[in-house]
Amino acid sequence: MAVKDEEILKAAMKTIVREGYDGATTKLIADEAGINEVTLFRKFHSKENILQAVITQQRDNALQALTSAFLSRGVHGDDKGNAPRIATTLTELGDRLIEFMKTRMDLMILLMSEGRRKPSVAKVISSIPQDMIVQLRKLFEEQMRLKKIRDVDPQLAAVTFLGFLFYYSLMKELFNDKVIEENKGILDGFVDIFLNGVR
Repeated sequence: MAVKDEEILKAAMKTIVREGYDGATTKLIADEAGINEVTLFRKFHSKENILQAVITQQRDNALQALTSAFLSRGVHGDDKGNAPRIATTLTELGDRLIEFMKTRMDLMILLMSEGRRKPSVAKVISSIPQDMIVQLRKLFEEQMRLKKIRDVDPQLAAVTFLGFLFYYSLMKELFNDKVIEENKGILDGFVDIFLNGVR
């Protein structure tokens, strides 16, 4: 029975997170995937290509999570032009992105470290937040067009929103931050401050 590329990438991600990039040999990755090293090289040709494939897969998963969150709320409105409340939309988007990041934070931290040493890794990694920011920017542009929010820099709004979600997820992972336990509570509070300010 042939092992699918997806299963190999899952094994590679697990091995890279556990061992670090340098420690994750192709032999360990092949063992984790239940294949021999020759098969691994036949499919990917190098460890660098395996890492690139893992990053690309995670980027696609992140964008799929964001897209499904947009579609589930009908962010751009129904066929009559009725858009959902922006606060509800942002809370739901935030919740989905935090859930997505929760299961991948170890890998994200490792990839950021690798990105500092390897420009090719940094290039692929940077495409993940860039693509997410493009989607969020479009949301804010649409909400401004509908007069649901005031005119702001949509790029800065997208970076601010995503930045908070990433920082919150990072704090939870690195420090087991217990200041605010419940995602829903923190998201409601953040979205309120994000949309209404502190004054």
